[in-house]
Amino acid sequence: CNGKVDINFVFDSSSMGYKDSHDVNTFISSSISDEYLASKKFKLGLITGECRALKGFYFNTYQTKRDILEHLDDFQKTTIASLLEKTLKVSLKAEYGARQGARKVAVIFLKGKLSNPERMITNARFLRQSGIEVFVIKMDELNSDKTLATITEEGNILDATSVVNMVQVSGEFLNQLCKR
Repeated sequence: CNGKVDINFVFDSSSMGYKDSHDVNTFISSSISDEYLASKKFKLGLITGECRALKGFYFNTYQTKRDILEHLDDFQKTTIASLLEKTLKVSLKAEYGARQGARKVAVIFLKGKLSNPERMITNARFLRQSGIEVFVIKMDELNSDKTLATITEEGNILDATSVVNMVQVSGEFLNQLCKR
């Protein structure tokens, strides 16, 4: 690749389960090159749901139903659309490691039916309007190709539904990324 690239990988691990989260990890680890990291061509970030409910709690943590429900409510607030808002925030700010003049890329892993496709499309548009290229890794067939095309608006959709190994999809991503 030519020039510097800041890449944020975005996925909601709470909606993926073990196998698909493992596939995302395989994709990311296959996209990493010591050469690119050492030469500072690539800077990588990971945006995923922060959910206290996934951390569990002990018998003496909460004493009321309200406290328990507030804890569990955090679990339902994480959506891929909300993670795009966070991506916009961190991708452009030096305090989070973003580099001025570097190409900005968001790689969104989609698994499961989008609960609010319009919000997702809107947030992806905000990313693009801010100069962040959007790639989608399609991990199932639950969202229409039209919706996915609207999210990327550039045809940056990589289909991982029928691949045996995410290393192959990672290679396709790097090829598309470096062609530009």
